[in-house]
Amino acid sequence: MSKLAHPLALIGVRTFTELAWKHGVDRECLAKAAILLLSCGIAVPFRWLDTLVSSRLVSRTPVPHAPLFIIGHWRSGTTHLHNLFSLDPQFGCLRGIHCLAARSFLGTRRLIRMLLGPHLPSRRPMDDVEFGLDRPQEDEFAMSRIASMSMMHGFWFPRRMREIFDRWVMFDAASPTDVRSWKQTFDWMLRRVSIDEGNRRLCLKCPPHMARLSLLREMFPDARFVHIYRNPHVVYQSNLKMWKSLIAAGTLQQHDDGQLEENLVYFYQRMLGRFFEDAPSIPENRLVHVRFEDLETNPLAEMQRIYSVLELTGYDDSSPGLLSYLEGHANYRKNTYHFDEDSLRRVEREWGFALSRWGYNRPG
Repeated sequence: MSKLAHPLALIGVRTFTELAWKHGVDRECLAKAAILLLSCGIAVPFRWLDTLVSSRLVSRTPVPHAPLFIIGHWRSGTTHLHNLFSLDPQFGCLRGIHCLAARSFLGTRRLIRMLLGPHLPSRRPMDDVEFGLDRPQEDEFAMSRIASMSMMHGFWFPRRMREIFDRWVMFDAASPTDVRSWKQTFDWMLRRVSIDEGNRRLCLKCPPHMARLSLLREMFPDARFVHIYRNPHVVYQSNLKMWKSLIAAGTLQQHDDGQLEENLVYFYQRMLGRFFEDAPSIPENRLVHVRFEDLETNPLAEMQRIYSVLELTGYDDSSPGLLSYLEGHANYRKNTYHFDEDSLRRVEREWGFALSRWGYNRPG
């Protein structure tokens, strides 16, 4: 996934040892785990320095008032939409530096840029999307480096992926203490990002938040949500490619591709099921639905519609940047997929509820 030793490089020592002890590291992956543990130790002085510099400032910083959350299942277009909103100067974003150095970016920013910058790829390997310390990123990546309470850990411990998903996305097996710990950690992370982004309103992107609407609304009553969806047939193929790429980059366990596909079917059903239950309770000016294909075909009109529905100001200020960005990416080529008959039938059987709700058919 990067030139760094592991996608979790620089994670806290205690967090990594907790994960390894609980989920287990296969013998074949011990060397990889040892290199990862070494990176954890290297990062300790940076975190100590950050604590000295920023702890009081973070404690005095108010919780971000009304973030804008971009939600949608993985590979539905959330990254593209996040990039478009990041062009609006009123919004601050969680960025690559906030993920890679989640516990130390406030106090050691210059060192991080000097030491990490040369070792990062310019593109994400799973879809060729731009990557870098200043590019908008998903907050689940940052959470995965701060604590053991992240869905991302399922990619490094794939045999425990469903258990991790049920506990930290659906919160089915989570105790009240677990929920409180997740909320406190997420709050702490957002305070830090808010400081680094000049206390601007935050625009955050995270697919698992689809199933956390009620929890997020408890924390941020005035938050707004942009839900983007895409043809489930494409989502299925795209996720298989991305997940296999992520697991190959950092797994600490042997895994079975068949179980991976079962998990994908299960996660989609559960996340969308929870979303469809919770979404009707959100006021119309707090939630807007976006069809990926419409955003792709007419991005400026769709962005203007989103601003209008959510009663957001600032579209006129961001439109020149949007136009420039879109022109600069006009030659971007999406991944292409082979839709075999078995996969098509499986999506129609398992995800037919989404196909019918959104009016999608087989590609082509």
